[in-house]
Amino acid sequence: MQNNSPEKQIHDNQSQFHSVALHEENCKGCTICVTHCPVEAIRVQKGKAVILEDRCIDCGECIRVCPNRAKYAKDSSPELLSKFNTKIALVSPSFYSQFPENISIEKINLALEFCGFSKIYQVSKSTYPITEATALYMKNHSGPIISSSCPAVIKLIQIRFPDLIDNLLPVIPPVELAAIEAKKDNPEAGIIFISPCPAKITASRSPLGYSKSMIDGSITASSIVVSVLGFLSKISEDFENTTFEEGNLWCSSQGEADCLEKLLKENKATQKKDFSWISASGMSNVIQVLEDAEDGKLDSFDFIELNSCIGGCIGGVLNAKPIPLAESILRKRKKKLQNQNEELQNTNYTLPDKIDELLLWNEKISSRPVRLLSPIFSEAKKLMDEIEKVREELPGLDCGSCGAPNCNALAEDIVRKRAKKEDCVTILKKQYEQILFGKNKNE
Repeated sequence: MQNNSPEKQIHDNQSQFHSVALHEENCKGCTICVTHCPVEAIRVQKGKAVILEDRCIDCGECIRVCPNRAKYAKDSSPELLSKFNTKIALVSPSFYSQFPENISIEKINLALEFCGFSKIYQVSKSTYPITEATALYMKNHSGPIISSSCPAVIKLIQIRFPDLIDNLLPVIPPVELAAIEAKKDNPEAGIIFISPCPAKITASRSPLGYSKSMIDGSITASSIVVSVLGFLSKISEDFENTTFEEGNLWCSSQGEADCLEKLLKENKATQKKDFSWISASGMSNVIQVLEDAEDGKLDSFDFIELNSCIGGCIGGVLNAKPIPLAESILRKRKKKLQNQNEELQNTNYTLPDKIDELLLWNEKISSRPVRLLSPIFSEAKKLMDEIEKVREELPGLDCGSCGAPNCNALAEDIVRKRAKKEDCVTILKKQYEQILFGKNKNE
């Protein structure tokens, strides 16, 4: 179910459809978040930032750039988590990149158990069935097929690129498959996801493409890293690092495509001699790729992998490690077991006959036409003409001082009755000059 309700504003009262929230007491109204938001979902009104619920895609870019830490990701409350006597941790591959490569995954998992989790389910173990499903889907569908593993990208497509919705891969993400398996094994337990980004927190409450998530709650990766480090220092045992799998590469900027390419090469019955793919990370790069895909410039590609965060999930805004360090740790973990992984390769692998229904979406993704001025063409045309008229009266500086990201956005806000011309400091200055001098200063 998508949010088609009238525009709402997000403060500390958390929406079901969003995880990015605002500490108003920290907000200085500086407009840095306004000009950095890739979907123009933030305004500054009365000196405070306002997040427009119908436009926000939970990419977390505002959290990343806010100098006053006014934006944050709202995860599950302690009260919710305390409801479960048994808690299962779903650990994304990116979480292990937050710790030095000489600390084994086994030791990190043990430290998580000391933090209060009864069992650990590694999401990386659920990536392989999803990769299989992707390969099977590609056999019967022409490209480019767009990965659906990043919920922020799905929301971006809903809002800005609705013509590409049919290109989305209709397969659940690995974290949801891990949750399904964890709930099946532990039906009374609370399934808690350690998330690297706000978009994945939101997806557990309001899934995209499937009706219900088996995830009961989420916590941010950064909120538990310190606790894990504290327990790691108390664990004297050393463990042999034997659980690094190919699925851990999914947290990098092209990890999903790399795993898919590897599987297709191993599949002796594959129909594709060459697998052509393209990837992009970071919102500006993602938008550029989607624009090219919309224009038909990428029709020669079979697969498009897109990640809203730079570097993939290791660049998630809710992680603690800087992206270059996380990338280095991931690379070293991979290299340490490279020989072992090569020995385990199966060159005679054959794909299953069909996709397991459990892995497929059971709901249709719909567009979110937040920029639609009116469903009636004549009214929309009239409003567009009004916006253009107002736009011509604005200075075109795109300075953000008005609280909108640019003059075009301000013109639209004025026509929608959400702002007034006097919000523009240049127009306000001219009005003061008219009052003081009886005419414009430059006349």
